[in-house]
Amino acid sequence: MKNSKFKGIAIILIALVICVVIMSVFVFGKPLKFMQKTYKPTIYKDNFSKLDKDFWYAGEWKTNEPAAEKLVFTSEAISLAVTEEDKGPYLLSKPIALNGHDLIKIKRRVMVHPGSDFFAGGLVIFQTSSSDMAISEDEDKPYGSAVALVEYAYDYGVNTERPGEENIRLLGPNWQEEENYALLPPIFDQWFVEELIIDNANKIICYKVNGREVEISTFGISEPYFRIMMHSYGAFTGHNVTIDDMEIVLTNTEMETMETTEE
Repeated sequence: MKNSKFKGIAIILIALVICVVIMSVFVFGKPLKFMQKTYKPTIYKDNFSKLDKDFWYAGEWKTNEPAAEKLVFTSEAISLAVTEEDKGPYLLSKPIALNGHDLIKIKRRVMVHPGSDFFAGGLVIFQTSSSDMAISEDEDKPYGSAVALVEYAYDYGVNTERPGEENIRLLGPNWQEEENYALLPPIFDQWFVEELIIDNANKIICYKVNGREVEISTFGISEPYFRIMMHSYGAFTGHNVTIDDMEIVLTNTEMETMETTEE
């Protein structure tokens, strides 16, 4: 008799739990906290007081040869100054694993200086299937396939098909065929904070700077890794991109929604 009684109580408790779960989802519109998925963000921070050689490869534009000696560190900032034409330094991150995350946030404090009538310094995101730090021998895609490009354009000395002449451009790989790009006013010779967000779940890339925000569409990142490139490319010399602080956060859109709901 006692066993039957205990079984009856257990069945009632299970039924109550099922009822609570159903009500939380269908009545209140979201699962209870103990049911919700939580994702611990992956965060990388760098103030560029020195070169983190485990995370960044310093290369030379076009040749891809090591160029750490061309970097300049001043007041805990890193300078990508171009002193030789077509031989300026760039920084390329190691392949960063997504590990199931679908939201990438890249935030940095930066100052940009064009040295001639043609300057197109940039922040570029690539995707790749390789976890190797080494640059691929594929001449067309040595860093992987492009996902997004933020370009600080000063295009007066060279004919270019890219939109605008003096602006910040947010470009998708299909910017030309489908006009998938957005333009913002330029910011030269002063510090500013920018944020690039790749929403892999909703196929949106968002760029924020100085209280302004633009969006373009994206095919998303289908490879397991992505890489970040920063450079000061332009015609002749005198170009510079100086980076003070940088933060990379990998999280999930589900968590973003959850945080917004709880506020």
